Amino acid sequence: MNLHSELAHIRVPVLIVKGEHDPYSTLEQLHFAQKETYSPVEGIVISNAGHSPHRDQPEQVLTVITSFINRLLEMDQKSAAVA
Repeated sequence: MNLHSELAHIRVPVLIVKGEHDPYSTLEQLHFAQKETYSPVEGIVISNAGHSPHRDQPEQVLTVITSFINRLLEMDQKSAAVA
């Protein structure tokens, strides 16, 4: 699936979670998304995980997602305080 044209329309921060041993995605795809998306893209590779890292390493994935959301909330609070 070619998502090139879709990436340019994303206007929110993105978290891409990829399993280290995912047979369907590559680091090149992750780097491509980081390069082509207008908004910030954070990519995380989960060790000892395949195509479903949320099933293979649920605690690690939850920690990564929680950290990402907390950083977004902190940035939002800081920008609201300035406004």
